[in-house]
Amino acid sequence: MKKLLEPIHKWQKMSESTHASLHYVYPRWIQLHAHLMEFSDPANFCFVDDIRAYLTRKDSHGFEFRLKRQVQDVHILAYILDPNNYSKWKDIIPTNQERVTEFLSKYSGSEVLEAFFYYVNQEEGFHTTKQCWKHVNNPKLFWNLSASISS
Repeated sequence: MKKLLEPIHKWQKMSESTHASLHYVYPRWIQLHAHLMEFSDPANFCFVDDIRAYLTRKDSHGFEFRLKRQVQDVHILAYILDPNNYSKWKDIIPTNQERVTEFLSKYSGSEVLEAFFYYVNQEEGFHTTKQCWKHVNNPKLFWNLSASISS
């Protein structure tokens, strides 16, 4: 039971901390789903039926409902805009890609949307100066530097 609950508790505490960032919300929920899937295997856990029921339930008590409620479009966008994750756009399910596209269309102009798709479709990474890449672990500084260089 500890193997099941300890990681979930850790992710919950991280989400509630004052240092929580938008770009961590989406991957934490993906990790949680993978974790629950691991424990839905009868060889790994005795409460398999309960976990499977939670994962497949379509009402407000199921995982999918909680995921949609907790992970907003801005969380997925923030995850992709983290310079470490630019290439992971292809791994995001089409439904969530559509959510991000609609979000960008609604809150920005076509130039931003075009720039976004240029960014996520780079084969070898998003090219900007070496000065920006020194700050890849600080997305806010990375994008501020990128903006100042490009203008």
